Amino acid sequence: MSRDNTDIKKREDKDEHAVFCVILDLGPWKNKVHEKQRNIILTAALNHCLKTNHLKVSVLGYLITRRRIFIIFESSRGHFNEIMNVFKMSLAKNIIHFLNRMEYSDLLESYDNEGDQRLLGELFTQRPLYNDTVMRLITGREPFITYYSPHIAKLKDRIKNYDFCSAHDYTGAEGPVKVTIKSHSFWDLRLKKIKKPNPKYTQYLVK
Repeated sequence: MSRDNTDIKKREDKDEHAVFCVILDLGPWKNKVHEKQRNIILTAALNHCLKTNHLKVSVLGYLITRRRIFIIFESSRGHFNEIMNVFKMSLAKNIIHFLNRMEYSDLLESYDNEGDQRLLGELFTQRPLYNDTVMRLITGREPFITYYSPHIAKLKDRIKNYDFCSAHDYTGAEGPVKVTIKSHSFWDLRLKKIKKPNPKYTQYLVK
């Protein structure tokens, strides 16, 4: 393949749409902010990504717990790192704004002295979302099992009780994050899993 054809193939790959599934384990800042306000800060950062037009990102599913956030989103293959950077910068801005407003001077002073980079480094750590049951439940689908599982029954109840979760959007409710609802056929027929492992996310190509 010529260099020109290789460059064209790279551009085509970058423009292909993909679904990314990621877990963000929240850093120490989560313990400094009340749960309700923490959830508002996180949803505001997600919505900021949706309003960043050139990213063309859609949130297909999410779940916010006390320690982490699960996100499933669709965008061009080449946009994942940029989306995460936009989310990170918006999250940091929201946290600092909240701490200023609440006058948490001791925590703010530690960030001011060492710069914003420390806060950015402590926001969260990324890892792939592999759990198919969680992915199904937060996108309005039933788990793919043919038997009764007490563990999954308990998980279903827990997810129903989370206020900040896209499972509610798939029932027709309107949550704090703008969720793009996808049909069962989209999940079952139009996605092709990328087998090459990535330490930051699970990826599916949209066919």
